[in-house]
Amino acid sequence: MYLEDIKAGRRFVDVAREITQRKPVIVLKGGRTAVGRKTAASHTASIAGSYEVYSAAFRQSGIIQAESYRDMFNLTKAFSKQPLPKGPGTLIITYTGAMGVTSTDTCYEKGIRLAELSNMSIERLKQIIPPYVTAKNPVDLTFDQTPEQLADVISVCIKDNDVSAVVAVIQAEMTGKYIDAVSRIDMRGKPLMLSIPARNFAIEPVIKLEELGFPVYDAPETAVTMLAKMYRFYAQSHSAVGAEA
Repeated sequence: MYLEDIKAGRRFVDVAREITQRKPVIVLKGGRTAVGRKTAASHTASIAGSYEVYSAAFRQSGIIQAESYRDMFNLTKAFSKQPLPKGPGTLIITYTGAMGVTSTDTCYEKGIRLAELSNMSIERLKQIIPPYVTAKNPVDLTFDQTPEQLADVISVCIKDNDVSAVVAVIQAEMTGKYIDAVSRIDMRGKPLMLSIPARNFAIEPVIKLEELGFPVYDAPETAVTMLAKMYRFYAQSHSAVGAEA
């Protein structure tokens, strides 16, 4: 929802807290600044209260706060297409080391982390990845990355208990070649987020991937941020259920 003002604050928090134990509630709050609040008052006659008070109420009730319209739609796409990650451990697969580094930074900035791969997975990775790169997470397949390699890496690592989610970065000009390989991966109930830099230049295969249920984002940092918010929701909702029990 887009929200400017709440008239029954206590009831809103109580109802939202009950709902968010089962389903995500995503809110974009308008009027976050003094000038924004004046603008809200001019077009709806509402009095948008202190942003800090609203943010506190959202946190108490388990509401997921969007930062912009794009963020709201990105969150909605992630929550509606993929299962929730049940742990913070994330596997990152990319064709360029730079995106592996920035994705790693975003993981730790947003409250999740790189998954620890088992010795068995690392040994099997050595048979898949190019011989001149190190078998580790993030998995750097270099610009020689193929759809089959990506599918093999996920199939190997997804069995590790610490891998709760996957972010895969693929090249836009090769997007169409990944559709079949991605559709055949057994994710074992774990979420897969795709990042395709310059995805607007490959919009038709991107649409096909999303029709298969895989959210596609342009920047890998965006995909990681969506996963972090999904995991936070999972942890909060299960913590609330556990407290009630």
